[in-house]
Amino acid sequence: MQRLGGSLLEQLLDLDPGYRGPQVDCGSGHEAAFCGYRQKIVDTVLGPVHLRSAYSHCPECGHGLCPRDQELGVTDNSPSPGLRRMVARLGSQEPFAQGQWDLAELAGLHLTTKRVERSSEADGERVRAVIEQQAKEVLSGAVVPIGANEPVSKLYVAVDGTGVPTVPADTLRTSGQVS
Repeated sequence: MQRLGGSLLEQLLDLDPGYRGPQVDCGSGHEAAFCGYRQKIVDTVLGPVHLRSAYSHCPECGHGLCPRDQELGVTDNSPSPGLRRMVARLGSQEPFAQGQWDLAELAGLHLTTKRVERSSEADGERVRAVIEQQAKEVLSGAVVPIGANEPVSKLYVAVDGTGVPTVPADTLRTSGQVS
């Protein structure tokens, strides 16, 4: 079923190889010229999928780009967004080698431990950047968090210690039941 799904996804993606015209914006204010099509293999939750993408080159910047790869979220050697979410979850919960093994065992997907590490750490950096940006916006007053309009003058904290394990020496000269 996984191979069938991968084959269908490949056919669907092949319907639009990403040609966006003879000139496309390179992202730095220049025009990149269409050069042809490039093939690459993208790891997805359905296994590896062959992807054909329109490739353009910017003579001003000296770099190439595949706009469709950017639209799909599969630039460079990155896995698909769905597989990245799976890898990030595994990478945040357990050692990368264990995550690689779990991915193979539970989903039949084979990535190297290094690839799990790189993908997890890249996503972790993206999350960190978003959190830092949100914190800056809140601290600058650009974004107002939902809650009380005025700062709270008193904050009460209650601790229920009935389930805290103790030894008899900890409970000397105290009243109450000791278990």
